[in-house]
Amino acid sequence: MTWGCRTPKRAGDSTPSRGLTALAEDLAGKLGDRQAGSSVDPADGALVVNVVNDQDAQTVQSAGARARKVRHTTGDLQRISTELGQGGLPRGSSWGVDPQADAVVVELPVGTAFTPGRDYGDAVVVRQAAGPARALATDLYGGLTINRGRSGEPLWKALNGIHLVTG
Repeated sequence: MTWGCRTPKRAGDSTPSRGLTALAEDLAGKLGDRQAGSSVDPADGALVVNVVNDQDAQTVQSAGARARKVRHTTGDLQRISTELGQGGLPRGSSWGVDPQADAVVVELPVGTAFTPGRDYGDAVVVRQAAGPARALATDLYGGLTINRGRSGEPLWKALNGIHLVTG
């Protein structure tokens, strides 16, 4: 799971902008593992690409996007996310790479605690969920819209899909 990945669109526009999507994909291809994700600034609809060095920031700006210097690459954060997912998180926790936070965000159910087994510094942010964890087996169905966002943050949504296999 990767949090913070949104279909780029212009501010106030409800349809994706293929131009921003293509630009984000092009820059990700050029920068490779030196980039650290991208998002759209909800204030002005600009594509913001996270980079870890000045040379890549110039490449991003030359292409027409806004560069944001960060400390961690997507590869670094994906590795940390994988390590965290291999055990030790309380049941009902969620975690994922958030390019806007430049961190792996861990959300814990109410009443639980977690301290990573090693020091990841600012690459891991631990938050308490707003409510207790609950089973979704009866609440989850194909096509369900899942809304995500906190007070003061942009709202994003995803659709749940269900894969069926025979056998």
